[in-house]
Amino acid sequence: MALVGSAVGLGNIWRFPFLIGEYGAPFLLCYVICLLLLSIPILNCEFIIGRFSRSNAYRAYKQHGRRSAWKLAGILTVIVPFLIFSYYSVVGGWAMDYLLKSLRFAFSRAESLDAVAGMFSTMSSNPWIPLLWTFAFFLATAFIVVAGVQSGIEKFSKVMMPLLFFLILGIAVWALTLPGAARGLDFLFNVGATPFTMNTLIAAMGQAFYSMSLGAGTMITYASYMTDDERLLGSSLKTAFFDFLFALIASLAMLPATFAFGADPGQGAGLAFRTMPMIFASMPAGGFIAVFFFLSLVLAALTSTASLFEVNVAFFVEEKKMSRGKAALLILAGAVVLGSLSSLSFGPLADVHILGRTFFDLVDQFCANLMMPICGFCACIFVGWEMAKKDVHAELTNYGGLHLPRWVFPFVYALIRYVSPALLFLVMIANFFL
Repeated sequence: MALVGSAVGLGNIWRFPFLIGEYGAPFLLCYVICLLLLSIPILNCEFIIGRFSRSNAYRAYKQHGRRSAWKLAGILTVIVPFLIFSYYSVVGGWAMDYLLKSLRFAFSRAESLDAVAGMFSTMSSNPWIPLLWTFAFFLATAFIVVAGVQSGIEKFSKVMMPLLFFLILGIAVWALTLPGAARGLDFLFNVGATPFTMNTLIAAMGQAFYSMSLGAGTMITYASYMTDDERLLGSSLKTAFFDFLFALIASLAMLPATFAFGADPGQGAGLAFRTMPMIFASMPAGGFIAVFFFLSLVLAALTSTASLFEVNVAFFVEEKKMSRGKAALLILAGAVVLGSLSSLSFGPLADVHILGRTFFDLVDQFCANLMMPICGFCACIFVGWEMAKKDVHAELTNYGGLHLPRWVFPFVYALIRYVSPALLFLVMIANFFL
């Protein structure tokens, strides 16, 4: 559940549906292919590195890499989750704000649908409200992580992941009963209804990477806590399956409802914070459903930020011998600075651009399109070419205790050595030139 909680987040419930809204059913097909050829092999790489090293991501590369350059890969796996945590929490703060709005029935009481749609711009451009919610989200994440892996993250995930699943499933069932929902299903599953472009494939590869929390050190860190009898291949398949299932159900919850109410599915990131509140305001009992929807967003964000936070906590606890509490305070101090800049980039700093982007977009693109693929590429090369083949085989077979069919290890090993690195290289090149 902790692994699923790390993978399932706003990328599934917020980002995945609006990407389908932009690219249509071909995106869904490409995503499934990328999940099999990219996400699962890289996830196994990170599992292998984590359990083999029994340490945080930085030490894993530093101690077990035969060349000193691998230390740089370890440093990247500490920096990337910190950067993601700083801006991801801004969106988590928005979800908290909208949860409070839904508890107050703000959408159903609004004067018009335009007023509902305008709530997001009003809130996000305010210099103080988003900041306060971001800080609140920082503290909520730190509270979970400081409690520890078993007492904090594991207990939280065991309770919240099933709850999150049933919340999203309930909303999806409701959405499918709406008049006009069939048009949303056709848009979601009819591959021939939307033209395929190379950008569709690139977006699907990026989402398959981002959605599974790959290249951020989180899976390496979690794997370091795994027992020797944990089946790595089985855990990777289950994590990928539930990650995809959450994303698909979230799409079934949002896209049929979007078509039923005549809204534009391709409007991008505003789908969750503009379109969905308008839909809730227009429907009977929509105020109650809005509570469940935004509670789902908050829970999804917390399960992911907890894993990102844990990467940095593990680093300071193991490398600098800090207590979990002191490590959390130090991380929060830095996150407050970067998170504030990301939050303010929708308000007072909206006109401040670096390389043509706001600070929020710059950090997002830098992490998702460059740093995470680089870290994932490093994981593939490390397992496929740096580690001894017998050690990789030992990890995947639980040191000989797990008997796999003869073809499984050669197939997975070939994916790790050749196919996944090639696809990752493609993603990075495409992001620069397309």
